[in-house]
Amino acid sequence: MRLRLSLCLSLLLCACITPVDGLHKEQSFHYANVIEGGMLIGGVTATSKRLSPQVRRYYAELLRQSFQQKRPNYRLQGAGALENNLGYDTYHRLLDDYRNSRDVSVMMLKTLMQGMSPSMRYVVFARVERDDVTKQRFTHEEAVYQSNGDDSSSDHSDVTTLAYTNRIETWQTKRTLAVALQVYDVEQLLLVWRGSVNKTGIRTNEYTDQIYPYEHPALVKLNGIETRHYPTIVSTGRVLQWVMEGFGENMPRRDGRR
Repeated sequence: MRLRLSLCLSLLLCACITPVDGLHKEQSFHYANVIEGGMLIGGVTATSKRLSPQVRRYYAELLRQSFQQKRPNYRLQGAGALENNLGYDTYHRLLDDYRNSRDVSVMMLKTLMQGMSPSMRYVVFARVERDDVTKQRFTHEEAVYQSNGDDSSSDHSDVTTLAYTNRIETWQTKRTLAVALQVYDVEQLLLVWRGSVNKTGIRTNEYTDQIYPYEHPALVKLNGIETRHYPTIVSTGRVLQWVMEGFGENMPRRDGRR
C-alpha cells in the first residue's frame, strides 16, 4: 500500500484575474480617484452567524493586507481606526446592521463619516455569504503493464501483459467560500462597486493498493485501512485570504483595466 498525501489548496481557477459574479461598477470609481481619495476598510461580517469582535478584526485585516498586496499604490487604512473613532458599541452595531440588511444605508454612511479621516473617500465592506464544507470518498483504477520481449516473433515486437492494477482510494475535504464586497463613496454617498467572489480549498489523501491478475478485487486485503482518514479541512481564514486577494485583483488599475 502506498500513501500519497496531496495538499491541493486549489483555487480551481486558471492563472488569470479572478472572476466576479454580479459585478456593478460606477464610472467614477477609477484608479485616479482611488489613489487621490484613499480607501478605508469598513469591516467584514457573515450572514450565517454573528462573528466575534476578534474574528471581525482578523478578517478585516486580511482584507486590508490582500488589497495592499494586489494594489501596493493604494492608500489604505485598517478597520481599527474606524472602531477606535466611532467607539466599540457604535462600530459593532453598524456591522450588525450591515449584516442584517446586506447594505449600507445613507444614514449608516453619514455615521461612518464621523469616524473616518477626512482624507479617506472610499469605505469597503465584505460579507461571507456561504461557507460550505464537504467530505467525499471515491475510487479509481489504473492498469500497469509490463513489456516482455519476444525474439521469436518475426517482427521482434514486444508483448505487453497486465502486471497489476493500482486501485486508488481518495479521501477528500473541500471548503468553498462565497463572499460579497461593496465599496462606497462617502463624498457622493453612493455604492460604486459591488460583486461576489467564490474560492475553494481542497485537500486529499490518496491510498493505493496493488491488485495482481490472479487476485479477485473483492478479496484483496486493503493494507492500513484502519489508518485511512480525511485530511484536515482548509481553514476559513486561508480561503478567505484567496477571496480577498481576488477582490484586490479587480480593483482599478493604473492602466485602466478593471
